[in-house]
Amino acid sequence: MIVRDVCKLSKLYEFSQAAIFVDLTGDILDVNQNVLSLFGYQETDFPKLTLGTFFSNQIVRLIKDGLSTGTLKNNNFIKSLSKREVETLTKNSTLLFLRVNVCFLPAADADDGTIAAILIRETSLGIQGEKEKTLSEEILNEAIETITDGFVIYDWHDRLFICNQAYLETYKTSAPAIKKGASFESIIRYGMEKGQYPQAGDTLEARESWLKERLKKHRNPTRTVVQKTDTGAWLKIDERVTKSGMIVGVRTDITDLKDAEEKLLINQKELERQKQDLERLAQRYLLEKERAEAASKAKSEFSAIISHELRTPLTGIMGIADLLLSSDMSVEHKKFVEGLKSSSNNLLLLLNDILDYSKFEAEHIQFEYTVFDLHRLIDDLVVSLTPTIQEKGITLRYENYGTSSDVILKADKTRLRQVLLNFITNAIKFTQKGGVVIRLQQEKDDDNQTHLRFEVEDTGIGIAEDQKERLFKPFSQGDSSTTRKYGGTGLGLAISKKLVDAMDGEIGFYSIENKGSTFWFEANFEKGLLSDLSHDRLSTLEVSTEEEKTNGVKLLLAEDNDVNRKVITTVLRKMGYDIETAVNGREAYEKATNGGFDLILTDLQMPEMDGCDAAIKIRQLPGDKGQVPIIALTADVKAEQNERYLKAGINAFISKPVEWVQLDEVIQKYKNWKK
Repeated sequence: MIVRDVCKLSKLYEFSQAAIFVDLTGDILDVNQNVLSLFGYQETDFPKLTLGTFFSNQIVRLIKDGLSTGTLKNNNFIKSLSKREVETLTKNSTLLFLRVNVCFLPAADADDGTIAAILIRETSLGIQGEKEKTLSEEILNEAIETITDGFVIYDWHDRLFICNQAYLETYKTSAPAIKKGASFESIIRYGMEKGQYPQAGDTLEARESWLKERLKKHRNPTRTVVQKTDTGAWLKIDERVTKSGMIVGVRTDITDLKDAEEKLLINQKELERQKQDLERLAQRYLLEKERAEAASKAKSEFSAIISHELRTPLTGIMGIADLLLSSDMSVEHKKFVEGLKSSSNNLLLLLNDILDYSKFEAEHIQFEYTVFDLHRLIDDLVVSLTPTIQEKGITLRYENYGTSSDVILKADKTRLRQVLLNFITNAIKFTQKGGVVIRLQQEKDDDNQTHLRFEVEDTGIGIAEDQKERLFKPFSQGDSSTTRKYGGTGLGLAISKKLVDAMDGEIGFYSIENKGSTFWFEANFEKGLLSDLSHDRLSTLEVSTEEEKTNGVKLLLAEDNDVNRKVITTVLRKMGYDIETAVNGREAYEKATNGGFDLILTDLQMPEMDGCDAAIKIRQLPGDKGQVPIIALTADVKAEQNERYLKAGINAFISKPVEWVQLDEVIQKYKNWKK
């Protein structure tokens, strides 16, 4: 029964104050004209009116708890309500300050014989109060305008209460509908109909479905919403519900992040394309070798072109990937960058195989002996290959027999790692289920030397008997179908054999087709001293600010490639070095004449004056200026054999793409030359 249809309670009980008549459950029975006038409603609005229309959820609960007792005696809820000033909003979201009281009235036609009148009186702020209210509103408006992101508050009726200018600029298409008191639904519907939200779809059914889902996420916010607008901008929408039921929202422009994500995907695809192109070039290179006696010269020229044209951009690509991985980013973005770095490493491995084979044929391979921890070398290999293993759904583990906790060797760490990496990556490539095991066994041991055996066992496709004798030959795989299915140039095992032979070691394998293979090699290694162990100063690019301040080493970098110059500069500063840059050899020489540098890093091929000519002129400078160590960062992998470079007085050569730990070790070696 709707009491308002039977008897006008507002006529039976005349109050000078605004009065809302309710039953003891809180359902509205009638309101007087003062209520409609105070809150800005019409008579026609009555069927839609509830206590929530006039008060926040917190006040509604307090009123209903008070009504449930049916009496004023010992009614703490009503007493609490009468002592507080209530803040609420009118229909057009104007802020009201009220005093609220409740009284119980007899009503013969009500079901339980008792109703209640909620009496409302607007409090007077007075002149001082109005000033304070105005000042508070000005402070609020000024505060939200300092927020660079779009900021908005919707009241507990989901009507616009306040927003800043950034919010209006974010939704320019919807601006005519963004008015104080307008509902969120009406604003977003207006924008949808004007085409502001491309993801809403083209059909009426699709748009209504999108609108329903958007309203649900807005009114019950549990996670961030990502939204694209008609201007092409991407927004991150964060919304929270306050205790009183108001919705506070922030719109952040993430267009740059989305663009970066898209560029990462494009770069990854481009690297994969380059890898495929390079594999095709390698096969063509093989055909050229078989056609003429001048194959050795052709391969040397080809490798030089590949080195120069690919190593320079690879330095930028891999350096940027390293910097991105050392920064804070989402899990999704980190996967993209890891994929980019993995593709770069695959491309570099292929490039190194081709160049190393050319070096062997020209008898230019040299070993560089350093002291290192063998267990750590293998552990690092396992960690670096873990993403590939996980993606294939197979296992990779390391076992060692008869060795101590520390196996310190004095050997060529890079070449030993290269052989192991060739064995392990081949095992992973040809294994679809099961796993790969790396084994280390100490066969003999004395004070100065140790004889070690390395094995890599897999549960892959195995090798047919008629194909085994071809494995260690260059540009060979089991058969042509293997190349087509698994890729590669067929150089890895040939290079591994040449490296092991150069170590005076032995290499071999045993395999059963369709069951798996085990590749092994063994050799004598000189023992190193634990005290000579070179500890990596950085395992990532994350270096503390304190370290950066206390490093004290000043470097000059000469690099004409803008991307590489920026990447190398950023990494060196993260390591803590003070660095100044030059874009060519002439500028580097001019800056070197002023002195003050502990080391000079230079590219060799640059316009106006190359790195070699700059080094020659620097060496002619008087005093310490002419003695400063010069380190070449070069895409020419044969630079160390170039007599012109050696005569120029260049102290060390580092190949591109730059390995940051190696670069740091060389800097540490030469930085104290004055002492």
